[in-house]
Amino acid sequence: MSTRSLRDVRRALDGLDGTAWSLIDSVGRGTWPALAREDDGGLSVWELCRRFSGAGNELAAIDQAIDTAWTHVDRVQVVRQLRARIRNPGLVNQRQTHLCGPASLLFEFARRRPARYVRGIGQLLSRGVFDKPGGGEFVAASDLRARVVPGEIEAADWMFMATLRDAENVTDDVDDGRGIEGITWPYELEEWIEDVLELRADYHPCWFEGEMSALRKGQDAVDAGGVAYLLVDSAIVNDAAGDDEEDVWLRRRDHLDGGFGGWYDRVHCEDDDMLYPNHYVVMRGDLRNTGSESEFNVDLWSFGAQFEITGSGEGFGEYLYAVITGVPR
Repeated sequence: MSTRSLRDVRRALDGLDGTAWSLIDSVGRGTWPALAREDDGGLSVWELCRRFSGAGNELAAIDQAIDTAWTHVDRVQVVRQLRARIRNPGLVNQRQTHLCGPASLLFEFARRRPARYVRGIGQLLSRGVFDKPGGGEFVAASDLRARVVPGEIEAADWMFMATLRDAENVTDDVDDGRGIEGITWPYELEEWIEDVLELRADYHPCWFEGEMSALRKGQDAVDAGGVAYLLVDSAIVNDAAGDDEEDVWLRRRDHLDGGFGGWYDRVHCEDDDMLYPNHYVVMRGDLRNTGSESEFNVDLWSFGAQFEITGSGEGFGEYLYAVITGVPR
């Protein structure tokens, strides 16, 4: 493996600041998903370079550029945010916005194709244009690029999410990403799966029945090396210790810049009081015991956190409305 490849790994994970650097210490600070190991448990340099060197090479171009197409976005901060997300794509977070559709897509883009992800954010930062891997482009409107990044959302996430959503909206410009301007329809998410992730998308509705069948299709997509997104009542990722309408529980672990939070105690999910779906989550897999009404498990990602959902399959079905999948072509 070339010295340049390892240099790009360092650039991706920690930057080139002229100080002494230890590969083992750097990896010891954590990466997610976890790196593959050798049979003896040792670190695989090939795996490190395969996963991070391409992103480090793309990051060099962003780090060395000068022009920025966004009035209120700082290039140095974006480079830092990208570096954190190369190490751990689970840091992607929609925060206070309603941009759960673009956020879910961005998480999988950063996880599956880190080099192409970094290049895309660099394009948006410098030119206000994201070249779709599948052809065509998303263009960030000049008024969007002139706005202040809202709330606590980080610029590396905002540029991508707001650009995708604003490009699709017909009447409502994206100002702060909240309300109707942030809503993503399932067919739009399907299009993004095709254009950005370059996977074959499919939609599996289960508004009134067939929830477990739809979930199994989601697990099949994940097992095949693809992706699965769930259209749900957002209460499924909200804790409410006093609620007891459905037999569904969650444990949460937050992804933090510089590390991970511990798993919170198992708590009851908030009751499913919505009459319609209002949120997308990423299905990470580990679907188990779907043939039983009393035993159920699935792993999700949303809001920069992992969620382990357990309880009854029948109860979980009350929160689920559709599964959108993407599988290799």
